Amino acid sequence: MFNLAWFSTFLLLAEEAANKPNAPEPPNLLMWMFPFLAIMILFQFMFSPQKKEQKRVEQLKSSLKKNDSIVTAGGILGTIVQVHTERDEATVKVDENTRLRMKLGSIYAAGSATDSDKKSDTESK
Repeated sequence: MFNLAWFSTFLLLAEEAANKPNAPEPPNLLMWMFPFLAIMILFQFMFSPQKKEQKRVEQLKSSLKKNDSIVTAGGILGTIVQVHTERDEATVKVDENTRLRMKLGSIYAAGSATDSDKKSDTESK
Protein backbone atom coordinates (compact mmCIF):
# COMPACT_ATOMS: atom_id res chain seq x y z
CA MET A 1 0.00 0.00 0.00
CA PHE A 2 2.53 2.43 1.00
CA ASN A 3 5.23 2.84 -1.61
CA LEU A 4 8.57 3.70 -0.07
CA ALA A 5 10.02 4.94 -3.39
CA TRP A 6 7.41 7.72 -3.64
CA PHE A 7 7.96 8.76 -0.08
CA SER A 8 11.75 8.92 -0.45
CA THR A 9 11.40 10.94 -3.68
CA PHE A 10 9.10 13.38 -1.90
CA LEU A 11 11.58 13.75 0.99
CA LEU A 12 14.46 14.25 -1.45
CA LEU A 13 12.58 17.03 -3.30
CA ALA A 14 11.60 18.70 -0.05
CA GLU A 15 15.19 18.62 1.11
CA GLU A 16 16.41 20.17 -2.19
CA ALA A 17 13.86 22.95 -1.87
CA ALA A 18 14.99 23.66 1.67
CA ASN A 19 18.66 23.82 0.62
CA LYS A 20 18.07 26.15 -2.33
CA PRO A 21 18.86 29.81 -1.79
CA ASN A 22 15.91 32.12 -1.42
CA ALA A 23 13.99 32.91 -4.56
CA PRO A 24 14.88 36.22 -6.21
CA GLU A 25 13.02 39.22 -4.92
CA PRO A 26 10.25 40.56 -7.08
CA PRO A 27 11.09 43.75 -8.98
CA ASN A 28 10.50 46.93 -7.06
CA LEU A 29 7.66 49.33 -7.79
CA LEU A 30 9.81 51.53 -10.03
CA MET A 31 10.50 48.64 -12.40
CA TRP A 32 6.77 47.95 -12.68
CA MET A 33 5.95 51.61 -13.25
CA PHE A 34 8.72 52.28 -15.81
CA PRO A 35 6.71 51.17 -18.88
CA PHE A 36 3.74 53.28 -17.82
CA LEU A 37 5.94 56.32 -17.19
CA ALA A 38 7.64 55.85 -20.55
CA ILE A 39 4.27 55.72 -22.33
CA MET A 40 3.07 58.85 -20.52
CA ILE A 41 6.22 60.76 -21.51
CA LEU A 42 5.86 59.55 -25.10
CA PHE A 43 2.27 60.79 -25.26
CA GLN A 44 3.34 64.15 -23.82
CA PHE A 45 5.91 64.59 -26.59
CA MET A 46 3.39 63.47 -29.22
CA PHE A 47 0.59 65.82 -28.23
CA SER A 48 2.42 68.96 -27.08
CA PRO A 49 3.11 70.18 -30.65
CA GLN A 50 -0.58 69.77 -31.44
CA LYS A 51 -1.51 71.90 -28.41
CA LYS A 52 0.95 74.60 -29.50
CA GLU A 53 -0.53 74.61 -33.00
CA GLN A 54 -4.05 74.89 -31.55
CA LYS A 55 -3.00 77.90 -29.47
CA ARG A 56 -1.39 79.50 -32.54
CA VAL A 57 -4.55 79.02 -34.61
CA GLU A 58 -6.79 80.43 -31.86
CA GLN A 59 -4.51 83.45 -31.48
CA LEU A 60 -4.49 83.94 -35.26
CA LYS A 61 -8.30 83.73 -35.46
CA SER A 62 -8.73 86.30 -32.70
CA SER A 63 -6.23 88.73 -34.23
CA LEU A 64 -7.67 88.82 -37.76
CA LYS A 65 -8.84 92.24 -38.90
CA LYS A 66 -9.75 94.13 -42.07
CA ASN A 67 -6.97 94.52 -44.70
CA ASP A 68 -4.90 91.61 -43.38
CA SER A 69 -3.28 89.51 -46.09
CA ILE A 70 -4.01 85.83 -45.59
CA VAL A 71 -3.13 82.41 -46.93
CA THR A 72 -5.73 79.68 -46.59
CA ALA A 73 -5.06 76.01 -45.94
CA GLY A 74 -5.85 75.41 -49.63
CA GLY A 75 -3.24 77.94 -50.75
CA ILE A 76 -5.60 80.79 -51.70
CA LEU A 77 -4.07 84.24 -51.21
CA GLY A 78 -6.31 87.16 -50.37
CA THR A 79 -7.10 90.17 -48.24
CA ILE A 80 -9.73 90.21 -45.50
CA VAL A 81 -12.64 92.55 -46.19
CA GLN A 82 -14.87 91.67 -43.22
CA VAL A 83 -14.60 89.42 -40.18
CA HIS A 84 -17.76 87.87 -38.69
CA THR A 85 -16.63 86.37 -35.39
CA GLU A 86 -20.16 85.39 -34.36
CA ARG A 87 -20.43 83.18 -37.47
CA ASP A 88 -16.75 82.17 -37.36
CA GLU A 89 -16.16 83.31 -40.94
CA ALA A 90 -14.51 86.05 -42.95
CA THR A 91 -15.07 87.63 -46.35
CA VAL A 92 -11.85 87.55 -48.35
CA LYS A 93 -11.05 89.59 -51.44
CA VAL A 94 -9.15 87.37 -53.85
CA ASP A 95 -9.25 89.54 -56.99
CA GLU A 96 -10.75 92.91 -57.92
CA ASN A 97 -14.26 91.48 -58.42
CA THR A 98 -13.95 88.21 -56.48
CA ARG A 99 -14.83 87.79 -52.83
CA LEU A 100 -15.02 84.53 -50.90
CA ARG A 101 -16.68 83.72 -47.60
CA MET A 102 -14.61 81.24 -45.64
CA LYS A 103 -14.38 79.81 -42.16
CA LEU A 104 -11.75 81.32 -39.90
CA GLY A 105 -10.36 77.84 -39.25
CA SER A 106 -9.32 77.52 -42.90
CA ILE A 107 -7.00 80.53 -42.65
CA TYR A 108 -3.46 79.25 -42.22
CA ALA A 109 -1.37 82.43 -42.00
CA ALA A 110 -1.98 86.17 -41.85
CA GLY A 111 -0.05 89.38 -42.00
CA SER A 112 -0.77 93.03 -42.55
CA ALA A 113 -1.41 94.14 -46.14
CA THR A 114 1.42 96.63 -46.05
CA ASP A 115 3.95 93.89 -45.22
CA SER A 116 2.89 91.79 -48.20
CA ASP A 117 2.90 94.83 -50.49
CA LYS A 118 6.48 95.62 -49.43
CA LYS A 119 7.53 92.03 -50.07
CA SER A 120 5.93 91.95 -53.52
CA ASP A 121 7.56 95.28 -54.41
CA THR A 122 11.02 94.03 -53.47
CA GLU A 123 10.48 90.72 -55.31
CA SER A 124 9.42 92.44 -58.52
CA LYS A 125 12.58 94.61 -58.62
